[in-house]
Amino acid sequence: VDPAHHGVSLGVCAGDVAFFLGFHALAALPVPPALQERARKVAAFSAQELCWVGVAQMQDVRNGGGGIGSHPDPAQILRVYRYKTGRYTFSLPLVIGAILADAGPAHVEALDQAGENLGVVFQLKDDELGIYGDSAQSGKRADSDIREDKKTLLRHFLFEAADDALRAQLDAVFGSREPGEAGLDFVRAAMETTGARAKVREYMHCFALEADREPAGAGGESRAGRAGRLRRAVPLQRRAERMSGARRRAAGLLAAWLGAAAVWAAPADVGARDSDPALLERMRRGF
Repeated sequence: VDPAHHGVSLGVCAGDVAFFLGFHALAALPVPPALQERARKVAAFSAQELCWVGVAQMQDVRNGGGGIGSHPDPAQILRVYRYKTGRYTFSLPLVIGAILADAGPAHVEALDQAGENLGVVFQLKDDELGIYGDSAQSGKRADSDIREDKKTLLRHFLFEAADDALRAQLDAVFGSREPGEAGLDFVRAAMETTGARAKVREYMHCFALEADREPAGAGGESRAGRAGRLRRAVPLQRRAERMSGARRRAAGLLAAWLGAAAVWAAPADVGARDSDPALLERMRRGF
């Protein structure tokens, strides 16, 4: 018996059990008759979104497997980000809250889209931390995405901008079992010189702007209220820096959500002048 394969198989099964236990807990809640229809919608929406997570995870695994179909373009990468991370991590809880609060369709849709876009920002930042992050703070190896040859947007833009000589060197590092500190430093330097990191940061900025459009258009919280949430996010982020492991990641996620209020609290035209209009337009069309 291969111990590693055995352990992974048991872990997958345990994850399946955990999913069903979650739905059992949801279904067993004592719901007043007046709220039963909302509870039904929450259960149906949750099941739908978790199915999409599974499909996106499968595509992510396929992308890393090599061969035909394993070299996705930016639109395909972002689609995986939307369904593997964005909707599950942000849209799902936001929409569940809106449904339980009996929010109108416009507000539900606004939170759905804002969550999806913020989730993409979150994933793009996670990709960056997968190369530039401190493993002692993030809880994962800084070279993990390189070792797995993850088809991230950072990797795509890096290889796209590389000449033949650089691409050959990168091919020798990505997918290596032990790229080492020298390999990691080489990739970091290449991402800076090719502009790959800067391009991904522009994507982050544009997705944050898109996230701002939906909640602002649906009304609700004032800009002053959003600015207050931003102020509360700063000490939370500082506390997160002193944490480690799962606690730090959980606090960081909350800080990321609250920190996104920085865009919400700013005037509508702030940042727009510094963004690529063509990129924003492609995002509005769903790429």
